Amino acid sequence: MLRIFKIILLSSYNACYCKVDKMRLHYFLIIFIFIPTLAFAFVPQYQLNPPTDYDFEGEELHYALYWAIFHVANAKTQVKRATYQNRPVYKFQDSVSTAGLLLIFKRIRDWAQVFWDGERNIPLFLEEHQEEGHYQKSKTYVFDHEKKQVVYTNQNLKKEEKQIAITPIMAEMFCDTHSAVYFFRKYGRFQVGETTVFPICTGKRFANVRLKVVAKEKVRTPFGKIETFKVEPSSELNVKGVFRRQGRVFVWLTTNKSHLPVMVKAKVKIGSVKAVLVEAKSKYLHWQKKK
Repeated sequence: MLRIFKIILLSSYNACYCKVDKMRLHYFLIIFIFIPTLAFAFVPQYQLNPPTDYDFEGEELHYALYWAIFHVANAKTQVKRATYQNRPVYKFQDSVSTAGLLLIFKRIRDWAQVFWDGERNIPLFLEEHQEEGHYQKSKTYVFDHEKKQVVYTNQNLKKEEKQIAITPIMAEMFCDTHSAVYFFRKYGRFQVGETTVFPICTGKRFANVRLKVVAKEKVRTPFGKIETFKVEPSSELNVKGVFRRQGRVFVWLTTNKSHLPVMVKAKVKIGSVKAVLVEAKSKYLHWQKKK
């Protein structure tokens, strides 16, 4: 489900080539992006509520993704406690793989993990792996808070190309495109008509994301009818690839303190997709699809 939210924004860059003296690798294309001109215009904005006492540790969510009536993919998110550079952190993991009809046309195996400092509300390290048909890329984001910079590396595993971007950190507290959903669930302003605003980093730039609660609705789920908040994210939250957003996106989250995302609907390149929560496990609950 989180793949629907993610952003991969491209900006202008300077390129240089260097030869790599390896038997297996002939040439790497190395692109250095230093400081985008537009970065100086960014001003972080915050419209938040005090945090809830919901603890994400041990949470595991499973989603089924549908294109029209066809089941085309499965997604999973998981939260664990971990240690990164001797600091206690949350480890957010998510994965998406194709299923059913879409396997005939395109095989997708994407996964990502981010180490999140829950005390300072900042990401420390993010790794993404994309395998979509013949397209294979590995991406890392190192958030160096001492040097106030993000080092983003994008490696094409098929063409043996590497792109490196160095972006200044423009906010004291911010999210990456994976942790943004968890941050919203904990600090969001969950009242109809209210908008939550906070900065996110895409690796190459910073942007303020806005999530507006547009309605309070009861929706049908595999677990029965559930009361939810219907939320519309701003266009900064997008995804590249087969599920690339083309129009408005709506997310339905439970009204209790966990604010579990139970459904997402989005327009994509062809038609629309829907992600439906089919199983949820945490220290507070265990929901399974009714048979």
